Amino acid sequence: MYTGPVIDCDIHHAWASPEEVIGFMPPAWQEFVRGPGQAGLLPISTPSSYQNPLGGNRGDTFPGGGGPPGSSYELVRDQLLEPMRIEAGVLTHGEGLFVDSNPNPFFAAEIARAANEWTRETWLSRDERLFGSILVSNQDPVLAAQEIRRLGPDGRMAQVLMAVNGLGPPFGHPLFHPIYEAAAEFGLPIALHAPGHGGNSPSSTAQAQANFYVEYHALIMQTMMTHVVSFISHGVFEKFPSLRLLLVEGGVAWVPSLLWRFDTEYRRLPEETPRLERLPSEYFREHVRLTSQPLELPPDPADLIETLELFGGEDMILFATDYPHWDADELDYVSTRLPEAWLPKILYGNAAEFYAVRGLARPLAVTST
Repeated sequence: MYTGPVIDCDIHHAWASPEEVIGFMPPAWQEFVRGPGQAGLLPISTPSSYQNPLGGNRGDTFPGGGGPPGSSYELVRDQLLEPMRIEAGVLTHGEGLFVDSNPNPFFAAEIARAANEWTRETWLSRDERLFGSILVSNQDPVLAAQEIRRLGPDGRMAQVLMAVNGLGPPFGHPLFHPIYEAAAEFGLPIALHAPGHGGNSPSSTAQAQANFYVEYHALIMQTMMTHVVSFISHGVFEKFPSLRLLLVEGGVAWVPSLLWRFDTEYRRLPEETPRLERLPSEYFREHVRLTSQPLELPPDPADLIETLELFGGEDMILFATDYPHWDADELDYVSTRLPEAWLPKILYGNAAEFYAVRGLARPLAVTST
């Protein structure tokens, strides 16, 4: 049994009400939100139209004093940080993930800035184990880069976070490169969180919008596959060789087949992507990491281990609970799904290495007993 410290790379913190974030906006934007006809109810983002019919959060995560799951620091501490021995936890927002679904790019950028200040003051100031994500609005990559440079010197901000696609092209497209340039300046990884759909964003599936939540949730990996192929094909990692990419909540079992096919196509058409100097799979293994939640559930658990071994999953997967969502993964559950010898890396070591520039956790030789 693994008894060492743990790093959780996906904790969805939330505001109890939009007023918490609106208070961090400049007076002019506060007036915009609370102006005539708005009555203080203007949505700051438009969540995905796909909602789990059984609810999106664990039943025991609703704060007794009101507010959505993830909005109570005390509950996060008592349900997650303490019982799971979380030495460092990366906050990844709730409603804030859908910031780019707001049709006004300037308002979206201001929401992201205010949400970042709210995170720093309301959460990071309360617990040194918590680290923030620099939420950016990718609808205007130049404004996003400005926000990264504003917060880049803050060592408590562990990464740059994007989910909803505010422009349309996959995230490797040069339109988004100002974001990656700014992130690379500060050694900040880019975290792409699935699902990447909401409001006015493009479809998160390969075709038109799916009709059912079960379709949407089963196809989440399509978004991740599209963005990864785009990152590599556009030479993002050649242009920004220190940049690292974390795929959050997009599954893991799809990786081997995609890399096999991608390498095959590249060998046939190397002239089409002249920026690349190596096989796509080599860029993936050097620059990309994935979170453990959700682990796929094959009928035979041994099949999952064999699949992970095909792409070096022991060294590439970072533990994440996805707290407080309905499919959040408990520490004990993940520990029983993976080989015991892998646990020190997946539960702690891989994340410590991935976030080393930000000093997320101390180097530690952890062992299983």
